[in-house]
Amino acid sequence: MEIFELPITIEESDNYRKFTNRLKVLGAVDWVKAYIWAVVYIVIFFAIGFMLAGKYVISIVHYVPVCVWGLGFILVWIVSAIRRSGNKQLKALMQKYIFAEFAEKIFSGEMRLSRIKIVKNKMIVYCKVYND
Repeated sequence: MEIFELPITIEESDNYRKFTNRLKVLGAVDWVKAYIWAVVYIVIFFAIGFMLAGKYVISIVHYVPVCVWGLGFILVWIVSAIRRSGNKQLKALMQKYIFAEFAEKIFSGEMRLSRIKIVKNKMIVYCKVYND
């Protein structure tokens, strides 16, 4: 495994970390996609709940106020949007800071991205290298 440390500006690092900046990155289409994923997560959650304990889930749904379900859904929607914006910001940073040789190795299959971390003023890229 190879580790690359790429310097980024402090402003970009702060924009990646701040909650409001993460939500500002998203456009209308991204919000709709986050909404769709929130619905998928809720359906999966309820399906698992009904499979494991159907009658208890029905009684919980019956006694919990509607406003609590609405707030829960909005929370799941925001978390889904934050994950989406993080991916979008990482993609923009990768396009800005990745050099041509590095991208060529990825597209040729010599290496595969494993993980990307933003730490203070640098971007740490973990790659698996395949030596054939």
